[in-house]
Amino acid sequence: MTTIGNCFALLILAITMIVFFSIKYHITKASYYYTVCLIFTLVSAIANTIRIEVTTRFTLDPWTIKLCATADFMLMLLTTSVLALYLISKICEHCVDNENFFIPKFALAIIFLLLCSVLIANLKFGFIFYSPAPGVYKEGSIYYLPYLFIIPQISLIIICCLKHKKILTNSVKLALIESVPVVCLCILSKLLYDNISVFVLSIVLIELIFFLNFQNHRIGVNSLTNLNGSRSFFKEINTRIKKQTKFKVYLIKLQNLSI
Repeated sequence: MTTIGNCFALLILAITMIVFFSIKYHITKASYYYTVCLIFTLVSAIANTIRIEVTTRFTLDPWTIKLCATADFMLMLLTTSVLALYLISKICEHCVDNENFFIPKFALAIIFLLLCSVLIANLKFGFIFYSPAPGVYKEGSIYYLPYLFIIPQISLIIICCLKHKKILTNSVKLALIESVPVVCLCILSKLLYDNISVFVLSIVLIELIFFLNFQNHRIGVNSLTNLNGSRSFFKEINTRIKKQTKFKVYLIKLQNLSI
């Protein structure tokens, strides 16, 4: 069931990546983060599937099993960190002060380093997962502890939304609202069917929501006003010149305009 869930997630991710990389975009900080997030998610889904298949089919020594599981957890939580970073970059996209983005980025780095420390400590104490014998993988008493590190990431996003609520675009608000039922549905599925892995699938679905709300904007369209920007203006002029179409340009200058 875990492999089936990951394969379904890989299918959705592959479609999203094909469409995403086939469209031209403004090269922005947010688009870089989204690209990195897609790549990390792809690597995480493949690594998680391979780890599960190898540990169930082959008899590996305990240390190999624990190291593979540790790397798997780190990769998944690194993916959520980049996803949170991408969303925060969209929230702070129209902020003038760069400090508004530096502080959340620093906080996400601290959260991830704390997670790494917990996972390294688990290699010795086995409170999250352990391997008592070759080829055996067992969940520890607090197996879901690494997933709790997502809570401060979500809290950081909420704080950024509240701090910059006056400049939040409709696309950001819609993406946040649509992500809530997806996460709730994945959690409910995990509670009902414990053998289903929904972590990667939930990340992929959230990335799909973000793509539909953010990254599929046409090039030259302002994400704040949803109106054509200067690039679209000059592109339209060049197109009309090449087609030798008659047109007029009206220039309106507003002085002392304050909002």
